[in-house]
Amino acid sequence: MVLFIFYFHSTEYGWTEYVTKPITLLFLFKFFVSTGKKLQKGLRNGIVFGLLFSILSDLSFLLRTDISQWFIAGTFIFSLLAIYFYAYSFQYTNNSLLPIRDLKSITKINLFLSLLIIAFPISIFIIEDLAIWQYPAIMYQILLWILVSQGLKRQDHVNERSYYIALSGIVLYSITTMLLTLQNFTHNVFHFKDITVITYFGAQYLIVVGAIFQNPDFEDEELLQ
Repeated sequence: MVLFIFYFHSTEYGWTEYVTKPITLLFLFKFFVSTGKKLQKGLRNGIVFGLLFSILSDLSFLLRTDISQWFIAGTFIFSLLAIYFYAYSFQYTNNSLLPIRDLKSITKINLFLSLLIIAFPISIFIIEDLAIWQYPAIMYQILLWILVSQGLKRQDHVNERSYYIALSGIVLYSITTMLLTLQNFTHNVFHFKDITVITYFGAQYLIVVGAIFQNPDFEDEELLQ
């Protein structure tokens, strides 16, 4: 489905994304609901709401008629809520709670890496002087930093597969933001030929699968090995 979206995204059949983009995340939503039943409640609810707001974000962006109305609603409001709920979900492990506000549980190297991931997009927003746009854009990146921090905090609190898969999705999500920042806010100097379609849906998939691998059954399997 993602390859289909990628192939037709910039062609005369681009209208197909009105159906394929929401359906792709709906398939992912159904997959998570059916396989994540044994997950910790907070984790499960966070991923569910994250996916739902991601779907609403995509829909509002696709249905935009007035760029000032729908772009703000789709890109910032629903996207911010999606990122928040993903970050919220990764507070929960099977044996402990990693509160968003607690920065003491993130190591210095992980803190540096998480700041590095968001520093470049924020610098672009400031350098380009986007007037009112730069403030919600910077807020978006700060919330994304919180998500990256939560992903890094999970180290040694969940099994390795869950940690690395979810963190890969979070980092890929951040990379997608960087690519979109370069493409949309630098006077079209950069164009990535819709590669962000693949990185965006790939990130969503990895985040969901990483959460699923936090299943207690997988934890027990790791201990037995």
